[in-house]
Order: sequence, then structure tokens, then C-alpha cells
Amino acid sequence: EEVGEWWLPRRRGFNVHQWKAKCRCGRAHDEHHPATRRCAGSGCGAFVSAFCCVVCEQRWETHETVAEGEQERRAAGRPVGAA
Repeated sequence: EEVGEWWLPRRRGFNVHQWKAKCRCGRAHDEHHPATRRCAGSGCGAFVSAFCCVVCEQRWETHETVAEGEQERRAAGRPVGAA
């Protein structure tokens, strides 16, 4: 499903707030431990996405979420504030 980009069409009745990312084991992301990514139900080794990113077509595992503060961004020479 298209859950990440506001400009992509969604099927009728699709609720982004009820959608859950699925692992290849068939269970939802919230059935896996957030730190170890191990599955509580099936015992699979780790969450492995059964979907691709709608922007880059890579798997979830290839993405990294980075949180940076304003000082860190300034120190790295990255933009700060309104884009």
C-alpha cells in the first residue's frame, strides 16, 4: 500500500492508521520486538519486510532513520529551519 507519500492515490476505504507493515513470516510489524526485531509469534529471526519503498523501490531494511538536532545539522553544514 502507498502509506508514505501524500500525493499517491490510495484505494477506496484504505485507512493509513490501521495499516500494519508485514514481515515475510506473515505477521505485522508490531508483533516483532522493536529492538531485536525478533517475532514473538512465529519465531522468525528478525523482521524482514514483505514490501518495498514507493519512492526508491528498496526494502525497508535498506533505509535508516536519522534524528538530528539543529546544532548537529549546523555543524555538518546541513540546512536548518524552513526548507
